[in-house]
Amino acid sequence: MFLSEFDFDLPEELIATRPASPRSSSRLLVARGDNIDDSFVNDLPKFLKSGDRLVLNDTKVLPARLSGVRKRSIEDNKIASAKIEVTLLAAKKRSNMERIG
Repeated sequence: MFLSEFDFDLPEELIATRPASPRSSSRLLVARGDNIDDSFVNDLPKFLKSGDRLVLNDTKVLPARLSGVRKRSIEDNKIASAKIEVTLLAAKKRSNMERIG
């Protein structure tokens, strides 16, 4: 499996930048077997059955993804370059960030 298998196009206008108002109008994608339903959060109870387990994810994402190119000299005066990306997760102290990458 390659990370590139998870790449997909997502138009900017489809990216939520703030919570839906009212919150009950938040959209919900429901996958059941081969069926996928586009619904709303306030419809959630109709999809749950007795004994179902509901897992909530309340993590927040910082708008702090950094991309760049690392360049360095190699033999014969050639330049090697590599794309790099760092996602900042949380501020630890002033100017220190927890990060991936």
